[in-house]
Amino acid sequence: MNALADGYLVDQLQAKYEATDRAQEFLNARVAELRDKVQIAERQIEQYRIGAGLVGTAAGTVAVQQLSGLNTQLILSQTARAEAEARLRQVQQLTAGARGGPESAAEVLANPLIVALRGRQSEAERQIAELSQEYGEKHPRMISARAELQDILVRIRSEVGKIIASLENKVSVVRARESTLSSSVRSLERTAANQGAAEVQMRALEREADAARSLFQMFLTRASETESQAGIQRPDARVLARADVPTAPSYPKPAIILPIAVIFSLFIGMGIALLLEQLDRGYRSGEEIEQETGLPVLALTPLISRRRRLTAEPERYVLDRPTSSYAESLRSIDTGIRLSSVDRPPKSVMFTSSVPKEGKSTIAMSFSRMLAMSGRTVLLIDADLRRPRVTKALGLSSDRGLVDILSNEASVEDVIQRDVASGLFVMAAGSHKVASPPDLLGSNQMRLLLDQLEQTYDLVVIDSAPILVVSDSRSLAHHVDAVAFVTRWAGTRQEVVQVAIKQLREAGANVAGVILNSVNVRRHAKYGYGDSGYYYGAARKYCKD
Repeated sequence: MNALADGYLVDQLQAKYEATDRAQEFLNARVAELRDKVQIAERQIEQYRIGAGLVGTAAGTVAVQQLSGLNTQLILSQTARAEAEARLRQVQQLTAGARGGPESAAEVLANPLIVALRGRQSEAERQIAELSQEYGEKHPRMISARAELQDILVRIRSEVGKIIASLENKVSVVRARESTLSSSVRSLERTAANQGAAEVQMRALEREADAARSLFQMFLTRASETESQAGIQRPDARVLARADVPTAPSYPKPAIILPIAVIFSLFIGMGIALLLEQLDRGYRSGEEIEQETGLPVLALTPLISRRRRLTAEPERYVLDRPTSSYAESLRSIDTGIRLSSVDRPPKSVMFTSSVPKEGKSTIAMSFSRMLAMSGRTVLLIDADLRRPRVTKALGLSSDRGLVDILSNEASVEDVIQRDVASGLFVMAAGSHKVASPPDLLGSNQMRLLLDQLEQTYDLVVIDSAPILVVSDSRSLAHHVDAVAFVTRWAGTRQEVVQVAIKQLREAGANVAGVILNSVNVRRHAKYGYGDSGYYYGAARKYCKD
């Protein structure tokens, strides 16, 4: 064993040395390749820069710098041209007859020669004025003075003409200069645009060169690190202790592991059980209902399988199979309701639930049909004014019903219908919309109607709305003799059921008991509850499903 460990360590070192040599060879070859690639990329950049004329400084290319200088000169030339044109237009306007004449222009007034001639003009005019007081118009001195004045005026106009010509020449010069500068600027703009496109290509080349340099630097660094680590290789493993012949097994130790595993498994099982208990808050047995609510369980109605429901709904299933476990559960409900008040059996029973989709309408219809088939006169009233379902499920008319009677728009005889299949009498909810169903169902007129119907029929069954959804059932509850509360097996949360039963009791209802509906008898039997043998095991022999 010790020789095997030594051989393993030597083999590890040899493998590391070989791996290092291979890595060094690869890195050296890659470094040489990348060095050549970087040099080629840099030469390409330089050649492209020279060929495209991209010679410049940090401020930009030569073309860009020249364009900036020419733009400045062009602006100055445009300013000078505008100023010269303005002076020329002023002089031209004065020459054309504007007030003051061309002699009043600033360029004319600033001319030294014209200033001197103006002085001589004033002196000649003064002299003519003095001579005119002594001599006549045709006196030789007067003629000489006027000739001198005329000569001065001619010279002034000649000088003004020269000034105008000078201004025109200056305007022509600045215009020519501006035209030359504009042409040069446009030429440089085209050159700069071409160089800008060339710069895009050059930047792409520079990026490629930078990437090549970065990759070259990375491989060069890695090659240096690999070369420096070549002489300091160490095996990944080391011998902590030399192998000695054992005298007893060192692992596993059952005396320690087994108790820990048992305790750990126990805690895991308890945690899973508690988690499942928290997730499943619905009632699963009659014992739970009686302990939590204090009410008896009237029956556990079994869940009709999907295969059987394809041929008939539950309310129809009771007609086709009157000896099934489902029908027997309905008979248990009848027995439980009658036993809830032995001295005065209930004449009116209201079926309700805490929330929708718990099967209270299905139970009410099936229960009523079962009793009607046994020969009793039973009236089923659809008092769920918000979402009536009875007449549609039984295939009867819903045009007139309970609302029409309470609104004094129809009599009892007008709205009673007959279920041909079972002999059940049915009263629809009615098609009229009611503004306040709780007030209508809780009215004294509803109480009188129930009293009348109880005298005519053996039993009046009322399908009402869920307790926690609307307050209709609470208003109606104190008018009926008994209330059968329906809840879905392992479905409705226990807290919800308890709140609904509490509201019924506060409304003064006589809750006969609870019906645990849609019980999965196979799963229910696995829990081992006391009521798990109702419709499963040996009890199935008494029913024909």
